[in-house]
Amino acid sequence: MARNRARPPSKPSNTTDKSLKPLPSTLTGPPPAVEALLPHLSPRHIYLLHTDTFPAQHKKNVFLVPLALNTLLVLILLWRAYTGLPVYASYLETLFAPSTPGDGTPGSAAGVNTTTIAEMLRRAVTLGLDYALFAWVGVWPAGFFLGVGGMDRGAEEGERGPGSPFLNRLFHARGFWDNEIVVRRSRRSWDTVLSAGDVGLSAAEDDPRTARGSFAPLERRTPAQILASEDPEFLDGKIARSKVSDATDEAYVCARSGMGMIGRDWEVDFEAMGIVEDMIHAATTSTTAKGPEESRSQLCRELDRWCLVYHDFPSETAEVPASTNGHTGTKTTTTTADPSVSASGWYVYTPGWTRNTSDSEDQRRRLKIQAMKDRLTALGKESLFFRWVELVADAQVAPGPGSPDGAPQSPEVTAQRAKEMFEREGVDFD
Repeated sequence: MARNRARPPSKPSNTTDKSLKPLPSTLTGPPPAVEALLPHLSPRHIYLLHTDTFPAQHKKNVFLVPLALNTLLVLILLWRAYTGLPVYASYLETLFAPSTPGDGTPGSAAGVNTTTIAEMLRRAVTLGLDYALFAWVGVWPAGFFLGVGGMDRGAEEGERGPGSPFLNRLFHARGFWDNEIVVRRSRRSWDTVLSAGDVGLSAAEDDPRTARGSFAPLERRTPAQILASEDPEFLDGKIARSKVSDATDEAYVCARSGMGMIGRDWEVDFEAMGIVEDMIHAATTSTTAKGPEESRSQLCRELDRWCLVYHDFPSETAEVPASTNGHTGTKTTTTTADPSVSASGWYVYTPGWTRNTSDSEDQRRRLKIQAMKDRLTALGKESLFFRWVELVADAQVAPGPGSPDGAPQSPEVTAQRAKEMFEREGVDFD
């Protein structure tokens, strides 16, 4: 049964009103930092960008788990291929070999007996298990190492998949960094359904199909139209905004590293992340005034916390406000005066993220501390958390050993002491 959704606002007629129509206040132009990434994104999806600030060692530990699992699966598949090829060769030999009456083969006149039926069942079970192993289990390492198979969910409609986390690490990220940009995109399981409009009753009252209770497809909508809809009765807009809100929740973002954000509604776009890493490497290589780490941190701040959506204006004029710069607060406006000019393109859905302010940064630090407390509590080491809090508090007021003029000890010394304290408890501080 079709869901009961309100029909989205219809397109304005070009013959009746060609006045300038501004974008919804929740949409602004994309920042210059992401313009090089936009041509590589699919207009069918919603994209979320943020900076993963977990330590590089933590990212490495998280990455080693799927690496080991998928390597084990590859070894199992190679072993099965090695042992199974002679078996299937004998099957083919039996299939194409000439049969004679009474020789006991399935093609002979006396071939149907208990032994033959048992052999046929054994071969059918072997074939079914091997098919399940290679077709269902084999897609995991294929997606992880090559970016194809089970992880290439967009291939059915001619668009690229999310790419390979292994190739991204090997050729683009070139290792692990303390500051990395994570690119997530909405899954086709829900964004395609919302964009297609599902189905609804025909709007024409005199349409005979309505009297028979038939359904007619609604007009296809872009992700920007769905998110920015101001109609309180528009169910699709509520669903999309709820999913974006859950995915950008500060507690959720601060508690998970990049690969830990693969879920039911969002997938990590490793190919887009590779493009971003190439941009960062190119910028840090050409920058001589600052060191690589400082340049990377600055670029990550510019790419941090954006929600990108594509909007199509096939026959409207639009007043396009440019994105607000998080550092200067300036805003510019670009207007298309000709009604025939299209204003289609990528926009930023501003409620998707709270911009980089001192309040939001403080909140992120508080949430990280809370996530650390929760992890230690789950390990039965809650007392270790409070000892760490005391260590940090004392380091800010008590003079450090060997510090000149009784000055507090440096953050590096405090971090080293905290690491040693955690190691004594058998906990990885990173």
